[in-house]
Amino acid sequence: MKQKNVRIFLLMLVTFLVYWFLNYGVVAELRLRESIYEHAQTSAYFHNIQEILPYRFPYLGDASNTGNLFYHLPLHQYPMTFEIEPETCALTVRYETSGRTVEKLRENLAYNTLAAMAAIDNLQSIQYEFQDGTYCITRQQVEERFGIPLSKLLDDTEQWKKAVQQEIFRETVLAEWFPEVADASCSSDGQRV
Repeated sequence: MKQKNVRIFLLMLVTFLVYWFLNYGVVAELRLRESIYEHAQTSAYFHNIQEILPYRFPYLGDASNTGNLFYHLPLHQYPMTFEIEPETCALTVRYETSGRTVEKLRENLAYNTLAAMAAIDNLQSIQYEFQDGTYCITRQQVEERFGIPLSKLLDDTEQWKKAVQQEIFRETVLAEWFPEVADASCSSDGQRV
């Protein structure tokens, strides 16, 4: 009887140690890695472009697809609404925050613009509206800068990284696309005014 109690006690002790190791060692490490990854997805510098590949679509008209695309891009942590103009293939993204409160605003907007235009083939312009300003960029501006069809950038993630890291984060590109004073808007035909 005594030997049976010792075995039960040892089994309970081993079970407790395994539980403690898994819960406070392995699971905590996995949660930490997941938290770091999720935080990285809020920044254009560390975003994993493969997150948006399921939302590639030839046409802008699918509101659900467009929403899911932007909810997998940087700045997804800010509340936003969308307005799609199907005749001009223009998209307006309205953020319920001030642009001054967003860290690395121009970098994230440039990244989101490039990613959205690469994922949605007929998207001609995006207008970002914040409580304190509006930014607009057109496909023509982006394609002139890169010189290739944007959808091809998503075919190869290494090509994407190279194009983004070497081109989109240059200060001249950011200043050209998103001036410090946010007053640009898009006309009804998708052209920047």
